[in-house]
Amino acid sequence: MANKNIEESLSEAKNYLNGVETDGEASINIADRILGSCKVFVHPPHLKELEDFESKINIEFEEKWKEAKDENRKEKDDSMKFYNMAQFFINLRLAKTMRWINFLDRLNQKL
Repeated sequence: MANKNIEESLSEAKNYLNGVETDGEASINIADRILGSCKVFVHPPHLKELEDFESKINIEFEEKWKEAKDENRKEKDDSMKFYNMAQFFINLRLAKTMRWINFLDRLNQKL
């Protein structure tokens, strides 16, 4: 049986992500905080699955960010260098948050 609190939190986080175009990174920050609060409603045996996913996604995020920084060092134009990195970082954070939403939605169906 799905947890009602998680369902409501997922819906609210999705609404904030829809505002990325107008509100920018602030909407991602709010969505991430909402998703972080969902951890309270996950209990063993599913807690281990959540912790494993969190570890995996954080490692992937750091690896992709490091690769992008290394690749961006080749850019000669400083203004483009910073613009590209800002765009990449926002897109990376957005993808990470969307993966969290998908994971929590699937996990919530098991609860």
